[in-house]
Amino acid sequence: MESPGVQFIYREPDILGAQYLIARGETDLPVQNAKNMAQYLPNAKRVLYPDAAPAAVFQRPGLFVPAAISFLGK
Repeated sequence: MESPGVQFIYREPDILGAQYLIARGETDLPVQNAKNMAQYLPNAKRVLYPDAAPAAVFQRPGLFVPAAISFLGK
């Protein structure tokens, strides 16, 4: 399901079997982009950090680092 006004040109991101960690802040605009990416990327894990903006991984390192370690350990 595509978002209005958004055209997805490339639809085979899983060709290499890659895993994706999508880390965004809840106050990042537009947060819907993270939701769309997680929907269209197979093997994607989406993590939204409260009260964080585009630099969520730096603003919430105590939350991001364990999530990244867990993700990379798969």
